[in-house]
Amino acid sequence: MPAAMKAMRVILLLVGGVAFGCILIALSDRLGTRADANAGTNVIAAVPQADTQPTPEPASPAVPQVTADAAGQPANDSAPAEMLPSALVTGVLQPLPGRPMPPVPVPAQRPPLPPRPRTLPQAQPIRPPLPFTPGIRPATDGRPPLRRLGLNDPFTVARERMVAGQLAGPGRGITNAAVLAAMRRVPRHRFVDAHCLTNAYVDMTLVFPNGVILETPYVIAVTAVQLAAQPGDRVLDVEPGTAYDAAVFSLLVREVYVTESVLMRAEGARINLERLGYTNNVLVRQADVAQGWPEAAPFDTIVFNGPLAQFPESLLFQLKPGGRVIIPVSDDGKLSVLKKYGAQLVLETTLPVRPPPIPGNQVEMHVLPVLLRPPP
Repeated sequence: MPAAMKAMRVILLLVGGVAFGCILIALSDRLGTRADANAGTNVIAAVPQADTQPTPEPASPAVPQVTADAAGQPANDSAPAEMLPSALVTGVLQPLPGRPMPPVPVPAQRPPLPPRPRTLPQAQPIRPPLPFTPGIRPATDGRPPLRRLGLNDPFTVARERMVAGQLAGPGRGITNAAVLAAMRRVPRHRFVDAHCLTNAYVDMTLVFPNGVILETPYVIAVTAVQLAAQPGDRVLDVEPGTAYDAAVFSLLVREVYVTESVLMRAEGARINLERLGYTNNVLVRQADVAQGWPEAAPFDTIVFNGPLAQFPESLLFQLKPGGRVIIPVSDDGKLSVLKKYGAQLVLETTLPVRPPPIPGNQVEMHVLPVLLRPPP
């Protein structure tokens, strides 16, 4: 029994060893076959095929073409440049003889878009002013009211009333045609502050915040009459304030020289005259009252806008012999005219310039709103 078992075990071991050996041999044969197949493929790919190379022919430079074989072959990026076809190296595709490829379609160029026209904003029409019927608001003095700004200039109408009522009217009696024309021409409202526009042509003295005083139109007109102006006269106007009287005098004489002791007032007077065009024969500068304007002396008339007691003696030497000094408003409310005789001034004339004021003549400042249409 033990001998039989030993023999059976030996037989089984031999049979199992043979079977296992066959399995190992089969596996080794299969692995060797795959390795030979891979090696053969790499050798074929590495060796260039001389008989399959296309014969290079001159290609058309305008339309490059590609052959079906070249298009069907997969690209091998790992191959060196010397082993690739010349067409792939140079970048120029060449067709095979007898097998032309259709031309590569060139994408059509998109035509440029036409420039868009720029639309400029259209000017919007201004609506006409609202209708106004004169006589709806009667004036307190019985005269027809002034038209509103936008239809007629109220300052022009007020200036005409000033000349007719305050200067040439009854009780005043100014008949000098040249003076009346000058008072009608110079726009008095351009020499006053904004808060005094409605009273620009009223028969009253206007006092401004900076201390400047603008006398009544009647005082300015009487001073212009007392100039007894000749076309060649030269006038020195001392401390005129707004220089409104200098603008009136410039229409009657040859030259007017204005001096102001305060720089701000001198600049204000210069601006008032320049913006209205009265600088052709009117000169303004800042100087002390006693200094005057010696470079332009002598003068035919000196208008001193201050009390007679403060008239400096130095100005007397800048006056021509027989010339006159006019004090528009003295302490007693009268206009004084002094004439030079040698080295002295002699009082020649006094006129009352503070008569009862004429009521009314206030400018109506009803400004109509100008409406604009909003942009679209």
